[in-house]
Amino acid sequence: MVWSVLGALAGSALLAGGLLTGEVAGAVPQPAVPEAPPVRHSAGSGFAVAPGLVVTNAHLVLRCRQADLPLVEVGRRGAWRVVYEDPDLDLALLAPPAGGALPSLRLSAARHLAPGAAVMLLGYPGGETLASLVGTPGRIAGATLTVHRPETGRVASLQTRDASGREVTPTWADGVAWFGADNAARLRWVVQITAGTGPGGSGGPVMDGAGAVVGVVFAGQAGGPTYAVPLADLVGFLVRAGFVPDFAPPYEGTPNWPMVQDAAAGSMVRLAC
Repeated sequence: MVWSVLGALAGSALLAGGLLTGEVAGAVPQPAVPEAPPVRHSAGSGFAVAPGLVVTNAHLVLRCRQADLPLVEVGRRGAWRVVYEDPDLDLALLAPPAGGALPSLRLSAARHLAPGAAVMLLGYPGGETLASLVGTPGRIAGATLTVHRPETGRVASLQTRDASGREVTPTWADGVAWFGADNAARLRWVVQITAGTGPGGSGGPVMDGAGAVVGVVFAGQAGGPTYAVPLADLVGFLVRAGFVPDFAPPYEGTPNWPMVQDAAAGSMVRLAC
């Protein structure tokens, strides 16, 4: 099995199925890529999970805090307050200024997402050049392991291939062996998605065809792939924050992505500091 490390711009449901292993044939490291300059000091996306509660990435909160700048919704006055955060998962729960409640998105009740499942990334990845909400259809590529450092804006992912060159899912032991025991505490299962994102796409939801959330973008590149916090981690994060989200039945069918984007638009916010 061949190991390689891919870098991604920090920006971007644990999958079911057996984890494949094999003989180690070699390793080709590729250095993590630093994040491109964001809008203002830092920018990202967020989505409402309840009236008065918005999910985004913790790395956006961390950068604003490091710069001693208030986190605000672009085009509106008033600083947002951090209700709960988990830097290890790169998730934060925010409360808007008074009177800023948004309609909430439901989370999918699906137990897992199969590779090949159709999804859409939703957010504001245009940086300074595009302030519009963007929906980018893609598919679940599979589960992978990453070591992510939200405080630096860098993430490295592990790809494994068998002797024929076919990409296979790494095991936890593969991740520890490649990244080292000193990085084991930062090792996380994440969802890899074929679609790309860009600066400002951080914190946006990954949507299924019913308009339910199945993950949270935390890293990616314009041409793909994009990496997302798994649905199970998002649910656990919200429960630890003292909030039980609303769930939608698992989706089956052919998605109408423009309809999904239009329905979710009112629950989205563009954040910056």
